[in-house]
Amino acid sequence: MHFCHFAPLQSLLLAGTRKSLLRWCSSLPLVTPLMLCAANAPTGLMCDLLQYPEQTVISVSTPRLGWIYNPSFRGDSQKAYRLIVASNEALAKAGNGNMWDSGVVNNSTSINVACGGTVLQPGTNYFWRVQTEDSKGQLSSFSSIQQFNTAAQLSDPLTSAGATCQLPANNSANCYPPRFVDASPVLITNTAPGRWFIDFGQDAFGYATVHMNGSFNGTRCQVRFGEMARLRTEPECRTGPAIPVLTSNGSSSAPLSRGFPQSE
Repeated sequence: MHFCHFAPLQSLLLAGTRKSLLRWCSSLPLVTPLMLCAANAPTGLMCDLLQYPEQTVISVSTPRLGWIYNPSFRGDSQKAYRLIVASNEALAKAGNGNMWDSGVVNNSTSINVACGGTVLQPGTNYFWRVQTEDSKGQLSSFSSIQQFNTAAQLSDPLTSAGATCQLPANNSANCYPPRFVDASPVLITNTAPGRWFIDFGQDAFGYATVHMNGSFNGTRCQVRFGEMARLRTEPECRTGPAIPVLTSNGSSSAPLSRGFPQSE
């Protein structure tokens, strides 16, 4: 006589569940600690303290580069960095620093890092990016790419008088060119007969235009900016320094404009 032993249904289901769970776990990709906590890429790139150096030219032969280190975890700090400078954007995107590849430099500096490698040529566009290493030795991905342009003539600030911020009228160098945006008053108040107070809020003037509507032949109009109170005639206003006081030319609608250096 043969006896058959039947396992309880609960045990069979449990065994099947374990086998299925093992098969599912074996199909998962291997997760390493680096994947769980990758170093953050740096941001806030600056060249000679300019956030948008592509808008001007750099006249120093050795630009200074900087970035913002982004900690990977609480208490983290930059352990090292790697800089690359390329002659075109495609090379920089590929991580190829054909002009300079600093390699991994064990240093926590993230500002005013002197550009090294091949000597930069005047009148040329360059592209750079950086990656950083956190205190656990994890190297981040590369930052975004920043472009900077060298001036027609380069100088070494260590042996010469140093770089200067060239006036916009002579083509901007080491500073941004002026940009003019129309700004309307936020408040107009009649403070006294024939006197008006016009408030432009937080805007900084770069160029102002005054329209006089009506018949003002022989009438002089005084316009003050800030606390300037010196009165000038129209010819002086057009040729003199930046004290924008205007006079009417007597026409029914006379736009009177005076440009002067923009203040930040």
